[in-house]
Amino acid sequence: MALEADLSCPVCTEVFSHPVLLSCGHSFCRQCINDHWTFSISRNCPVCRQVSPQEPVSNLSLRNTCESYLREQNTKKERDGEHVCQIHGELIELFCQTDEQTICATCKKQWHKRHKTQPLQLAVRQRK
Repeated sequence: MALEADLSCPVCTEVFSHPVLLSCGHSFCRQCINDHWTFSISRNCPVCRQVSPQEPVSNLSLRNTCESYLREQNTKKERDGEHVCQIHGELIELFCQTDEQTICATCKKQWHKRHKTQPLQLAVRQRK
């Protein structure tokens, strides 16, 4: 779990999704830093508060490391018989009724915020 902590965004505490690097050297998910700056007076770093005058740049090496880590975790979970999100590497525990697809909790937060969802087990029981 120490590796997962190193690969986690300090804002959302999830494994980085599309990580970007600020001029101060801290990394964040692109969406997390954009959301932070939307509700902030200045474009400062949420960790050290240093103002970041430039647009954040994609942190490709961190992105590759995170994707590799998530693939490894997915493989382990699949061997254990669990279904995992291909994007976030989390257990699929929800069913989005709006899109009629299974999703993880992070997918709900990022892309299905206003959609009608229900626990996956309940959806399976109702569809039998």
